[in-house]
Amino acid sequence: MHVDTEKQFPFPENELKRLNERKWILNYLPKNSVGMEIGVFRGHFSEVIAQIVRPKVLYLVDPWTKLGETFGWRTSYANFNTLPTCVAKDE
Repeated sequence: MHVDTEKQFPFPENELKRLNERKWILNYLPKNSVGMEIGVFRGHFSEVIAQIVRPKVLYLVDPWTKLGETFGWRTSYANFNTLPTCVAKDE
């Protein structure tokens, strides 16, 4: 996670909690495997996957460039439509 963008576009605490609550599923994946995360958003769960699974290769897929300048989501998840898609992709 980039410190500068996290300050400017904070990730909601409830989403960080949810991220921790769902990492149990990663224990079922083989270590040093090849995998894919579809719907990466800002990469928070990607980091968890990398730490727990330690994949040989991890493909990260998200439609950042197809969504326009922002996600169009008026929720805290996308900072009320102020989070630029390019920032999420860079993270």
